[in-house]
Amino acid sequence: MRTKIISVTNLRDHINSYISEAMETPIVVARHGHPSLVLFNFEEYKRLKACDTRVAFRTIELPEEDAATFPSEYQGRTTPEYG
Repeated sequence: MRTKIISVTNLRDHINSYISEAMETPIVVARHGHPSLVLFNFEEYKRLKACDTRVAFRTIELPEEDAATFPSEYQGRTTPEYG
């Protein structure tokens, strides 16, 4: 089955039918012609979230040898990419 892609405008105009449809199969929502988000049911969200084992640390929380790998100007401060 092909993935259904809809526009934000189409989603806005037919939100109830797309919510019902997304309970069964994910729907990609495009903004300005580019995929922007995916609608899918909450059980699938919980399943995916449970698979995510990433952990974020502040540099101050890292072991000293790991923190030393970061330039000193980033220690305790937000990196420019994520300002």
